[in-house]
Amino acid sequence: SPGCAAAAAAAMSAGFESLNAASECAQKTEVAASELQKAATQEHEVDQPELFERLAKAANDAAAAASAAAGQTINAAMKAAEAAKQTKLVVDAASEAADAKKAEQAEGEENKAEEDKEDKEGSQEENEQPKEPKAPEMPPPEDSKPPSQEDRRARFESQRLNNRKLLARLNAEITNLQTNVKLLLNRNCLLIPEVSLEEKTQVLALVRDYMTSAKQHAAITFVGLTGDELRDAILRLPVFAPVCGPARVVAVSCCVSGRVLKLAALLDVEATVEVVTTEFFDQLRLRLKGADAGSHLDKTKDLVVEAIREIIQVPDEE
Repeated sequence: SPGCAAAAAAAMSAGFESLNAASECAQKTEVAASELQKAATQEHEVDQPELFERLAKAANDAAAAASAAAGQTINAAMKAAEAAKQTKLVVDAASEAADAKKAEQAEGEENKAEEDKEDKEGSQEENEQPKEPKAPEMPPPEDSKPPSQEDRRARFESQRLNNRKLLARLNAEITNLQTNVKLLLNRNCLLIPEVSLEEKTQVLALVRDYMTSAKQHAAITFVGLTGDELRDAILRLPVFAPVCGPARVVAVSCCVSGRVLKLAALLDVEATVEVVTTEFFDQLRLRLKGADAGSHLDKTKDLVVEAIREIIQVPDEE
């Protein structure tokens, strides 16, 4: 359900924030331990007031980080409890619906048995007594009329609007999670998995194939385009749209080539920029002849290269 999905995403986001706070606490504690070790070795070499001030500052930083980590942990626990509550509501609703369906089926069977019995008794009475004229059937009340086309359309539009709001909220939650992961990996580089040269080469080979395919498509369909039309057409290509085109605001793109381009930038941004430049823009320049097309290709290339470099940038911590 929408409420359950949103609660789960919020719990996951709070979990990452708690993990970041715990990592910060570990770093502060490590600094405090280092200061204590230095104090033990430099007890007679440093002035006592200065030594006490350093130890007090390290202890205060560690305490503040521990307090922040505890707060984030409590927040994560509350979010998890809310997610569990939403899940329980979904399970209870499904259980109630199943029980109601079983009760409705049992009641229907009982009513059917009673109707069969009444029909049997009625048929016997009809055989014994003369038939009476039936009363005219009354038209159904106005409230029982099916909904009009306008009502169905309004309900459909309202449902689509609610779905759009839900998707926007979930997309914002996932984007926030991605930001937290970047911050966590930036603080703890040891958490970044090692990538072999073979794996990096395979990803760059995929990017080269996607660039070749995009270049062939652009060389056929972009002939005659200049200025903003050429720029917009290039940015709308499936391989560039998730990076610098209209789909860049989507947390997880459905375009495989765009996701591969982002992955290659994370592995080796300079090699990725070189592949995009040589395999797409330089080759497309040879196909689309003309000084005007060349100048607009240079501007578009600068936009794409800047967007690719932004992939590896870590957002500022608040």
